[in-house]
Order: sequence, then structure tokens, then C-alpha cells
Amino acid sequence: MPFESASGVDEYSKANRANWNERVNYHFSSRFYDVAGFLSGCSTLRPIELQALGDISGKRILHLQCHFGLDTLSLNRMGALVTGVDFSENAIEKARALAAKTQQNVKFVCCDVLELDKVLSDRDFDLVFASYGIFCWISDLNRWFQVAHQMLRSNGRVYLVDGHPILDSLDIVDGSAVVVQRQANPVKCEVRTSYTEGSESLKNSVTYQWTHRLEDFREAASSAGFKTIQIDEYPYCHYQRFSQLVQRFDGYWELPGNELPMLFSMNCARESPVV
Repeated sequence: MPFESASGVDEYSKANRANWNERVNYHFSSRFYDVAGFLSGCSTLRPIELQALGDISGKRILHLQCHFGLDTLSLNRMGALVTGVDFSENAIEKARALAAKTQQNVKFVCCDVLELDKVLSDRDFDLVFASYGIFCWISDLNRWFQVAHQMLRSNGRVYLVDGHPILDSLDIVDGSAVVVQRQANPVKCEVRTSYTEGSESLKNSVTYQWTHRLEDFREAASSAGFKTIQIDEYPYCHYQRFSQLVQRFDGYWELPGNELPMLFSMNCARESPVV
């Protein structure tokens, strides 16, 4: 269980928030996020979610863990009415600045997503959306899906795409996948640099991350009142997770000749209310 500081703040969340607040400036100026490209009109959404989402004109979308809002704003450019949520104050500040710069009417909320139902009164979204690098930061999948359920209208749905849980138990050695020992939750990590290019050295380098099984997602969704419509697995990743990966034509990264699942997506429909 998360431990409490003297001030009553969850120390895991406190460390993670400090780390992400520091990352924001590095990310904002990186080639990886390509803010300049976004400002010139490019979408930051990727092929997997674009195909799954389809026409979202007029849909009300809640984007959880939105970072500094590039995907949130890209969804808005597609005609959706979007609210983005992230626990990083610095990220939300950047997101709001981007919305103002591009003259987009997008709402951004600074909040731990597991506490969102205590902050956001809106309960009429068509879709809860989350993508890439999300669930390793979530200590309680059941609570995440419960919050998503509360935010949706009666026929709403959840769509998520993230790194495949199998990656937490594997490494790549000489071009082949090998099993490594899965660590107990949470995993304490020392993150000196972020995943974007550059030589930054993070002062807030300690983070806490959680591993989940694919079955954990199914069970959490079901217990919150969702019906899982579809789960898909993909033999490529959204970034160069391992040095052996090579970039594909569509921007994803793969291990040539290997069908190891590296991403998964999940589409859920809201059914019964939370008991």
C-alpha cells in the first residue's frame, strides 16, 4: 500500500509528480514531441487510435493523463469537445498555453486521475481516452476504471492503447526475447534521463511504477461496470523501448522477424452502474 508522508501526501505520487514536472520543459522542446510540427497543423495522434476512434465530430471526450495536451488538442482539431486531465502542474500550464496559442476551446484540469470524481462534476462524456505510457503510473486499476465509469454517459465507452504488459517481464538479448523477473509493485526506479533525446540530467530522478497483467485490465473493467468489446495486440512499440528496435514506415518501432506483442488496445462499453 502507498505510504503517507507527515503531510498526508502519498509519497509515491509526490515523487512521480516532481519527476514529471521536471520533464515537461525537456519534452516540450524535444524532437520527440515536435511542438513546432503540431503548431504547423500536424496531428500527434497515431495510426492505431485514429483507426479505432473514427469520426469523433461532436463527441465529448475525456483524455486522462494528457501530459501537456498535444493529443488532447489533436482530438479537438478532429471536431471533438475535449477535456484533458494530468497531475503535473507544469504540464497543464503548457497545455493551456498551447490551447490559447492555437485558439482552441479545450478544458484542462490539473488533478490525480484517481481523484478526478472529487474534482470534476461533469458526468456526460461519450468517451474516456488514454494512450501510451499511462498505466505504469497507476497504482489501482480498479479505481481508474471506476472513475472512468463515473465520468461517462450511459452509452459511453473507454478506449485505451498502451505498452503491452508482457514487456514488464521481458528483455531483448541478441535479437531474442528473454524472460526476466517481474518485480513486486511498486517498482522503485532511478530515472536520470527521460525518453526524449538530449543530455538532460533529472534532479527528481526517483519514480515509482506499477506492473499489471492483461487480465488485470479485463477484471478491473468488468468490476467497474464495463463490457470489454475488443482487445488487440500489436508487434511494435510507440518508441524505441529496446535498442534493437528499428523504426517502421508509420513511426512505430519493431523487432524485425519477431511477433512479440509490444502494444495493446482495449475498447470497453459502459454497462451497469458501479455497485
